[in-house]
Amino acid sequence: MSVNDEAVHGVPGGRVIEKGDLVKIDVTAEVGGYVADAAVTVALPSGPKVHEELKACAELAFARAASVARAGRPVNKIGRVVETTVRRRGFTVLAGLSGHGVGRSIHEPPRYPTSSTGG
Repeated sequence: MSVNDEAVHGVPGGRVIEKGDLVKIDVTAEVGGYVADAAVTVALPSGPKVHEELKACAELAFARAASVARAGRPVNKIGRVVETTVRRRGFTVLAGLSGHGVGRSIHEPPRYPTSSTGG
């Protein structure tokens, strides 16, 4: 779990999740030699409006990216639609983060940049 300003892969610790926190939950499961990976963002009640806006922006960017992901299409098209969606809503894409394939292990190729420049 990652809380508030933590982007992904938060380190477990003694913190307590409180009203108004923005919580990102990233879960991986392995069954029969195959891996699944999923994440969700939860904006807890009583938080700032920007938390709901960020959550909605991330969901929209994901949906738009999924709509352009097609066999044979360059992966930078995915990054371009993510980056465009995010910037139009006043947010920025974190450099160095990317989507990835899954199969028999986590973080398999292909890598899906979250910006059109490959970051």
